[in-house]
Amino acid sequence: MKAKEYLQRALNARNRIAALDEQIEDLENEMLRVKRCSSQESVQATQEQDPVGNAVVDALDRIADCESEKAEHLVTIMDAGGAICHVAREACRKVLRARYLRGWEWEDIMADMKFSRSYTFELHRGGLAELDGMFEFCDEGEAIAV
Repeated sequence: MKAKEYLQRALNARNRIAALDEQIEDLENEMLRVKRCSSQESVQATQEQDPVGNAVVDALDRIADCESEKAEHLVTIMDAGGAICHVAREACRKVLRARYLRGWEWEDIMADMKFSRSYTFELHRGGLAELDGMFEFCDEGEAIAV
């Protein structure tokens, strides 16, 4: 695996976290809707007989699963950030961080840094080459110094 594939995992993890955040928000909204509906009912039942209570518990379980998955993805992002810190040139580090850790599009990076397209890509290639020279990237997602 090369540095670009390794860092792409961090970008994918970032995007997955954003999707999980949306899923959590949807589950929280669904729980609120279910709670509002149940508070209007006057009949109380045991949890086995209470589909509303079960729905809330199921939603809480799914939220916990999402949070656990987010934590795993955060480790991937933090590891990539640690590898990027070893790049000597500050401009290369900034481009790599913006692209892979923040998820910025190339146009946004160029505009923010006030760099031309070709210079931005040159910095990107330089940072990747430096990482490839410093680390061996395992399929398991580890970066091992060489």
